[in-house]
Amino acid sequence: MAAATELALSYAEGFHAPSFGLLYYPRTPLYGGNPDLSSERSKSYEIALRGEHLQTRWSLSAYRTEVDDLIVVASRPDSFFTRPENIDRARLQGLELALSRDLFGWQAALAASLVDPRDRDSGHTLPLRARRNLSLDLDRRFGAFSAGLSWQAVSSRYDDDANDHQIPGYALLGLRGSWQMTPALKWQAKIDNLLDKGYSQALYDRPNTPLYTSVGQHEYRQDGRSAMLSLTWTP
Repeated sequence: MAAATELALSYAEGFHAPSFGLLYYPRTPLYGGNPDLSSERSKSYEIALRGEHLQTRWSLSAYRTEVDDLIVVASRPDSFFTRPENIDRARLQGLELALSRDLFGWQAALAASLVDPRDRDSGHTLPLRARRNLSLDLDRRFGAFSAGLSWQAVSSRYDDDANDHQIPGYALLGLRGSWQMTPALKWQAKIDNLLDKGYSQALYDRPNTPLYTSVGQHEYRQDGRSAMLSLTWTP
């Protein structure tokens, strides 16, 4: 196939209203809704290059999104309590790269992203948003069978507006497979977090709060290794 390159430019405007839960969730010792939330409004700009060279499909894009009244849920520096709040002016800008090709009989796909999520008023990084992501997928068919592997690495992030408390990054490995037993019956199996990696996507560690004094470090741990087996019938 002849080498080809495409250029794409895009612009979009968005509107996002807060959900009922964000507005009116009953208050607990750790969380509560905020009935004073405003709706988000955004403008997005993107430039992308896509092509296929040396039997490799690729895309590279750069984007910038400006958001007024961005809705975030983050903890405060002196408390475990969290609730959704608006950030007056936020900006998300970054680069995304994707590559895919056949590799020794396997279909390989690599994706990487760099993002700068920024509170434009304070200059701080937006909470609960990783700045770097990297993923790799490998898949192959063997007649009626298929097998695949996924690896994902996520950088550290902050869990508070002030950027005082950092959640460590993590990397996860997963396996998947399927068997088309008959034209109508298909078995599928997958294992997530194969290496049983301990990680958290929300961490609250406040040494100066009464709750910390009584229970110590408090974090929301994600699931460890898990497996799923399913049978699909397509009449």
